[in-house]
Amino acid sequence: MPTALAFLLAFLPHSGLAFFASATGKPVIASFKPTSATIVAGQSTALTWTVSGTPTLSINQGLGAVTGTRVVVAPTVTTAYTLNATNRYGTVTAIATVAVLNPPVIASFQAASPALSLGQSTTLTWSVTGSTALSIGPGIGPVTGSTITVKPLVTTNYVLTASNS
Repeated sequence: MPTALAFLLAFLPHSGLAFFASATGKPVIASFKPTSATIVAGQSTALTWTVSGTPTLSINQGLGAVTGTRVVVAPTVTTAYTLNATNRYGTVTAIATVAVLNPPVIASFQAASPALSLGQSTTLTWSVTGSTALSIGPGIGPVTGSTITVKPLVTTNYVLTASNS
């Protein structure tokens, strides 16, 4: 869309003619981005922007009218924010997305028999949601499913680690 060019022509008494020109048009959004594009659920990030053209600004997702150059958000799911910059020549928009990671939840991790005699085995069981990889240490490594039988030779504290991408 072409930019309108407005001219102001002013006559100054006793000094001749003064001519001023200024470009006008739709606002320009030079940048619109989060300070952290990926956060963990429960964290916050700031949306920042640089806009010219004396616009009125608003952001969707319930934020409404904004002023300045930043606003703090704490989405609970991945969210795309749209910045609208409006002046008398029109409206322009830009989109910034904040990805929200939900960490895995270990609901339970236990041994069927927490006290063993030498040579005995026990079953470790767990319940995990939101995980793409599980590992048990020391000495076991990656696991799948929800149980594994172990036969420790010494007193051992097992640690279950759950992760996601």
